[in-house]
Amino acid sequence: MSSPRFTFLFAIPIVAAPLCAEFLHIEQSITGLDCASCAQSVDKTFKKMKAVETATFRMEDSMVVLQLKPGNTLPLEDVRDAVKRIGYTPKEAKVTVRGEARREGGKWLFRVAGSGAEYQLDVSEGIVEQVRRSAGAMAMIEGSIAADRGAPLKVGAARRGE
Repeated sequence: MSSPRFTFLFAIPIVAAPLCAEFLHIEQSITGLDCASCAQSVDKTFKKMKAVETATFRMEDSMVVLQLKPGNTLPLEDVRDAVKRIGYTPKEAKVTVRGEARREGGKWLFRVAGSGAEYQLDVSEGIVEQVRRSAGAMAMIEGSIAADRGAPLKVGAARRGE
């Protein structure tokens, strides 16, 4: 039988792990890819990533679509760096992400705790109340992020996370 101390020490890593704080879905726009056989290399590249559940490439809009595994800590920059390594240019990404929204210094910020990434939120008047209701708790944000480093996460929808 294990001692209470062992049980407590065993529980610490589980509690400290990133819970429900990650990118769930990414649709990364790519430029410079115009042949079907080249598109297969995109699928293969992303399917090799540990955090990726499924990866497909849509030729009609040059979009790599990633469904990510629960509990992943994959930063968006890793996705964009992978696109660059195979010789293409990443553009805007549409994302579904879990984390925590908060208001600081008159700005809305969103922390993706699993990856440590933080984004300033670009919140339209119609979405402000959704973000406000989700602040301070685990939240689910759907939106887009331009390819520029430091670009804000433009919020399309927000709700308390699951």
